[in-house]
Amino acid sequence: MSMRIFGSLLLLTASVLWLSGADPARAGADVEELAETCRSCHGDEASLPSDPSYPILAGQEFYYLYVQLKDFKSGLRKNELMQDIVAGLDRATMKAIAGYWSEKPWPRTTFRMRDGDDVIAEKLVNSGQCVACHLGTFEGNSRVPRLRNQQPGYLEKTMLDYKYRRRGNAPDIAALFTDIPDEEIAALARYLAAF
Repeated sequence: MSMRIFGSLLLLTASVLWLSGADPARAGADVEELAETCRSCHGDEASLPSDPSYPILAGQEFYYLYVQLKDFKSGLRKNELMQDIVAGLDRATMKAIAGYWSEKPWPRTTFRMRDGDDVIAEKLVNSGQCVACHLGTFEGNSRVPRLRNQQPGYLEKTMLDYKYRRRGNAPDIAALFTDIPDEEIAALARYLAAF
């Protein structure tokens, strides 16, 4: 385990122990300290993750963020590091963290498509069910995540994880990607990131 991850886990553990038994208002007041753990991977303002397969958190939908934390904790969504981080968090603390990041502004991004990505992506979007949930602007709503201007590496990884059933917290979504070639999923990810 790297020193950075170890330090993040140590900070989170200390924060959770300190907050144990605290009421939700107290958890909310101390969320800034807990957010330091998120920053170690997702960037200073959770707007420029250190790994392109990590999502931007700042400005993401509150309920979606909260459900993802709950799913990591329950094991419905698998990620060893995230599962370790949320293991000691209660609902009030997870809601406070989700609220903290959802209230931040969505960052300005400069992701670009490759030539032809728009043709492939628009075919997929128009023949699929993307806009039914993510809306025409791909900005999401309280239960559906924002895809617009999200990290392309994260979007691609997420769609591939659904396709190959490595992500099980929304099984209905997996069927949407079953017949889409991986390279078209990559084009769709770049399109959404640059939208």
